[in-house]
Amino acid sequence: MRLSYLTSFRHAIHGLRYVYMHERSFRIQCRVAVIVLMFGLLVDFDVWEYILLLLLCASVLTLEVFNSAVELVLDVLKPRFSAQVGVVKDMMAGAVFLASICSAVVGCLLFVPHVLEMIQRI
Repeated sequence: MRLSYLTSFRHAIHGLRYVYMHERSFRIQCRVAVIVLMFGLLVDFDVWEYILLLLLCASVLTLEVFNSAVELVLDVLKPRFSAQVGVVKDMMAGAVFLASICSAVVGCLLFVPHVLEMIQRI
């Protein structure tokens, strides 16, 4: 059993590495997530706030991986562009966009009170 778990982890890491190396959007989102999480450590978040921030970052990154996988499958199945493939790709991009916007709004709602409190202390 151990070997199968290790193999599964190796495949998962390989998949994440592939997305990171081939998808510019994923690299940008990873960098933003690291910056946001590091900033979250500076602003005295409660544990639940940091957990929420981590879940938001993970949801956007996960959705981007899923989006990239769907695009890759569509490119293999339908190498020539078709209207339906374009619609599916647009829908997946829309899902990532929606998750990113919602995460940004919630992130602002989490950060703004803490930043204002830090400014008042100065």
